[in-house]
Amino acid sequence: MSNVLNLSTGERQPVVDRSSVTGIMTVSNSVAVAIKAGASELVGRGILTIVNCSNIPVRLGGADITEDKGYLIYPNEKKIIYFDRSIATSYYGRSTGFNAILEVMEE
Repeated sequence: MSNVLNLSTGERQPVVDRSSVTGIMTVSNSVAVAIKAGASELVGRGILTIVNCSNIPVRLGGADITEDKGYLIYPNEKKIIYFDRSIATSYYGRSTGFNAILEVMEE
């Protein structure tokens, strides 16, 4: 991702400079699963966008998240996580109840 100058505001704005991968995945309350848009995490991903499409909250965080521990993302909420592209990093999701559907985009 690079930055460009927004001439109307004078602020630098992020610009996606590579292809993205999108997908839909299901998370359950039984185990934390790695969040990814495809069969595996995008190599060198710098941005992970997650939308909770379900009617129950989902927990996000490291592999040790539980139904009660982790960052909550509520129904219809979007969360954007930024990564250092040079460091492979996994990010996990776990439902707080029944199965939950997430829309995922990796860039």
